[in-house]
Amino acid sequence: MSTHFTIQNCGLVPVFGTGTIDDFPLVNARVHYDLIDVQSLATLIQTYTSNASLPLDVNYVFPLPSDASVCSFKAVIDGKRTIKAIVKEKAIAKAEYNEAVSQGKTAALLEQSNVEIFQVSLGNIHPKSTIEIHISFASVVSHQGDLDTVRLTFPTAIAPKYGAAPNSQLNYMSNVRSWFHPLIRSFKSALDFSVAVQMTSHIKSINSPSHPIGMKLGESTLEPSTEFDPFKARISLSSPTLLDKDIVIVLSCQGLDKPRCTVESFSPEEGSQEFTDAYALTFVPRFELPALPAQEFIFLIDRSGSMQGGKIQAVRSALQIMLRSLPTRGTTFNLLSFGTRHSSLWPTSVAYSADSLKAASEHVDRLEANYGGTEIRSALETAFGSRTKDVNTPTTVFILTDGEAYDLAGVQTAITQHVSQSKGKVNFLRVFCMGIGDAVSKAMCDMIARAGEGTTVYVREEEKPDQKLMGLLRAARGALVENLSVDWGVPEGSDTEKDDFDFEMVSSESGPTAAALPPMSLFDESIKFNNDVPSGPDTTPVKLAPPPTIQQAPASKSLPPMYPGFRTSIFAIVKRSNAGNSASSKVVRISGSALGRQVVLEVAVTPAMAPEESLQNNVKLLHVLAARALVQRFEDEGKAGTMTRELKAEVLRVAERYGIASSETSFVAIDESGVKADVVQPFIVSHTYITSPGGFGGGGPVRSVRHNMAGFSPVVFHILHAFS
Repeated sequence: MSTHFTIQNCGLVPVFGTGTIDDFPLVNARVHYDLIDVQSLATLIQTYTSNASLPLDVNYVFPLPSDASVCSFKAVIDGKRTIKAIVKEKAIAKAEYNEAVSQGKTAALLEQSNVEIFQVSLGNIHPKSTIEIHISFASVVSHQGDLDTVRLTFPTAIAPKYGAAPNSQLNYMSNVRSWFHPLIRSFKSALDFSVAVQMTSHIKSINSPSHPIGMKLGESTLEPSTEFDPFKARISLSSPTLLDKDIVIVLSCQGLDKPRCTVESFSPEEGSQEFTDAYALTFVPRFELPALPAQEFIFLIDRSGSMQGGKIQAVRSALQIMLRSLPTRGTTFNLLSFGTRHSSLWPTSVAYSADSLKAASEHVDRLEANYGGTEIRSALETAFGSRTKDVNTPTTVFILTDGEAYDLAGVQTAITQHVSQSKGKVNFLRVFCMGIGDAVSKAMCDMIARAGEGTTVYVREEEKPDQKLMGLLRAARGALVENLSVDWGVPEGSDTEKDDFDFEMVSSESGPTAAALPPMSLFDESIKFNNDVPSGPDTTPVKLAPPPTIQQAPASKSLPPMYPGFRTSIFAIVKRSNAGNSASSKVVRISGSALGRQVVLEVAVTPAMAPEESLQNNVKLLHVLAARALVQRFEDEGKAGTMTRELKAEVLRVAERYGIASSETSFVAIDESGVKADVVQPFIVSHTYITSPGGFGGGGPVRSVRHNMAGFSPVVFHILHAFS
């Protein structure tokens, strides 16, 4: 299947039986964030009540931030029984869930469909029962682009995608042009949203560009306090909100950009397999390097159908600013539009002048979102192929997109290959990204920047982008700070991490060498042909070597360049020999080079603050964030090449050890209380999407529809959509 669509009002129906959405309504949804400096731990709670006369099996999907790590999942049944999920290998978790459901037990399963979309399955929900779903997730809060400012975004929609859905999503991404109406309902419930803020210095300002908010400075809990603490605040929406757009909170705090490194300990008494310390090194670099003497700029402009309306207008505004801010001397540039097809303003880049700027500006004024679907990879290949042949001129590619395409792996492979080939050369290549719109695929945009060794900014449809664009151009114009490495202060002689992964494959013993054998006859009548040669996929167990003393993400060999004004975050998990040892290091040291000159920074290590939710649920926030970074490191390596069995084994080990959902693990919870439901035979509802007859980006009229997911109108495994 290959199609481009956006989606809005969704409903839930049971997989078993002939019920309607009213059989299992969402009666309450709330999200609470604990914001600790630049890290957060959030809990989403959804309450459903079964009005059906038979036990129900229901499934729904929902979005989370692409860098979020689900670290806790439980279900509370009728306010009496709590079933807490544990992390297991994906296939095992699924099999245990299915077995429990077949036995009439109430069960829950949480799976990661991709880095932005999660699916929850609930089995054997009893008639008239109430079930409360608790999902906790950790993430690093995005840098806003302004000084000492962070931007907390809670997604309320799954950004629509172009292309063939991955296998994990085909169940609910099929039959998009069929029509189905009897069970459709709009989600009319509202979301209760709150944030408890605990910073390490004075809070200067809090605002929301998306929703009216209320706030109370000086305290972070609902309990009254007699002392005013300028480091704390509590934020809530002024009133419960319908989920028509992502919720964005922008917070400014004194000295928030300054380097800091926090450490968190984890012991076997707390559930760890060994004594470890998790480190989080983060800061917003502030330095100035001379601009490159010559540079080529290629603007890759998304003009697919999903960019209609406010998005394409935001693109026009951004381009007019950027075109007028290019370096006066030594600059060549070009504009390339893409969708299902692509075209460029000029065959190759031209010199930057008053005449070329005028032609480009007039071209930008005529841009429309009429290029069909979002074929990012082929457009990238064309842009890379059109690069200047001057070996002394580096190239910077700016991609302006909403990122609405499924081909994450293909895009990553294309960028990684070309950027890697240019490394160490004067005419190196970098790729930067600007995410446009109110519902952007952050997974795609962030991945583009990681693979392209650039950075990303996000611009809402009605937001003034000037300052963000200037920061992006400043980063792109300057020389690189590269060859970075981190010294975590581990004593000499420790088993520190190697550049290559340590894998050990179980294999048979090898025989004598060919040179030691006698000559072989070309006609030996004693030979009997057989089929002993192994065939089929390799199922030999992967035996991983023990984790190294230091597990770092990103790895030293793949640390991206640093750019002034854009946050850098590096994580590490360090083994300790026993509980008596204090944290392995008091100071960490990061070093690299810029234009042949050494750069260095030393940062003191301080204990990490623990949010209240973390203490209640025994969630080790820094370990979870470091584990998520390690999983991303292994998955990026796989997407850039081949996701080998060894890389999958590494993902599985990290995710199981630190209790997070991943591409290889899921959460499963089973009610073993003895209360069982009568198992009924399934009546499968058709997979149904309702889209405009013309589809998206096909040249015909397009009805842009949005999907209220996060608060979350549940989506049945067979999702139903209608126009508002």
